[in-house]
Amino acid sequence: MLDRRTFRDVVGRFASGVTVITTAHEGVLHGGTASAFTSLSDDPPSVVVCLNRTSNTCAAIRQARRFAVNILTEQQAALAARFAGKGEDKFRGIGTLEEGGIPLLADAHAHLVCEVEQDIESGTHVVLIARVTAARIGDGLPLAYYRGGFGRFHPRPPAA
Repeated sequence: MLDRRTFRDVVGRFASGVTVITTAHEGVLHGGTASAFTSLSDDPPSVVVCLNRTSNTCAAIRQARRFAVNILTEQQAALAARFAGKGEDKFRGIGTLEEGGIPLLADAHAHLVCEVEQDIESGTHVVLIARVTAARIGDGLPLAYYRGGFGRFHPRPPAA
């Protein structure tokens, strides 16, 4: 049987982008950092997000059935760390926009507004399969996550 530590060490070697998943439910804003995010389909536009099932953000999304994926820029590592914690008001002092009642982080690299189609419990997490209803593109380069730390993506120059 594979032990938890070895598993985490191996999957930590997969570099990913960093997102903050946000929602609003009963007038309260919720958000949490997630690197377990991927596109699923472009017809219809769909994504997959995995959140810890004990998080307040996950509970709020399961009730509201709507959320946003905020793809962070390389300058937003502190924001990723802030939303990864259990702070009481993660949104204090942060610029936000609103799309259909869902909070968006104003300076994010990109945004996707989503409606939950399925939520599936698996182990410690909930897998959210969602249809994308709106999208926005911002500026900058994405924040990267690798082996438990944040970093930068260095794009290659275009091929000649």
